[in-house]
Amino acid sequence: MSLISSREDSIQVEIIKVQVIEQIAELAGWKFRSRLHVMGLDSVELIIDIEKYFNIRIKDEDAEGLYTAGRVVDHVSHLLGVDDTNEQLLLGVGEKLALSCNSIYTPALMNEAIAAYINFKDENSVLAIQERLGLPIPYLSFRQPSQKKTWWKKFVPSTSWLDKDWTGVSVRNFLIGVLAHNLEGVIDKNNIRTTFEVYLAVVRITADKVGVYYDEVTWDASFTDDLGVD
Repeated sequence: MSLISSREDSIQVEIIKVQVIEQIAELAGWKFRSRLHVMGLDSVELIIDIEKYFNIRIKDEDAEGLYTAGRVVDHVSHLLGVDDTNEQLLLGVGEKLALSCNSIYTPALMNEAIAAYINFKDENSVLAIQERLGLPIPYLSFRQPSQKKTWWKKFVPSTSWLDKDWTGVSVRNFLIGVLAHNLEGVIDKNNIRTTFEVYLAVVRITADKVGVYYDEVTWDASFTDDLGVD
């Protein structure tokens, strides 16, 4: 059985358990309202993925109010007893980005457009930035255009970076995406120390589940209105 199949089976088991409890409660005349009554299936599955990653349990009444990434981060951090808000991980890659662009890092850099520093249509530019960051940039791949021309490599983003309008993406959100993409290598899930680490994990889990770009999972992004989670 594949890991994906195992994960989907586990989620279905959780949902069936809730449905059985609901039916028993209804027959017994109890007042019971599960997260399935007020949240769509995708939202329930997302919450379950987050619970399993952090090894926590989110109460149904609390889950109803977790409609943005920021709210999830705050609640998960509370459950984990994490209150350190330092963003040293982000500062580190921000300084490396500035250095690679022959610039000086300042806090204002994070609010600037990433397109001002990286030409995503230039293979050499992107690879140079990636080397300086020391972390793979998400969504990039090299593909052979044909077997007859193995000597020619063309830079083709695996998820259509060339079609994405990067002018609206800040340096901060881009770098958060890079860190989330390399989550396993930058944080220890068994020793979460900061709320920023919680945020990176939530970004990664949400992007993987919903199928959106990492930079779209901003702190205030609504799961339903902005990310299309039902």
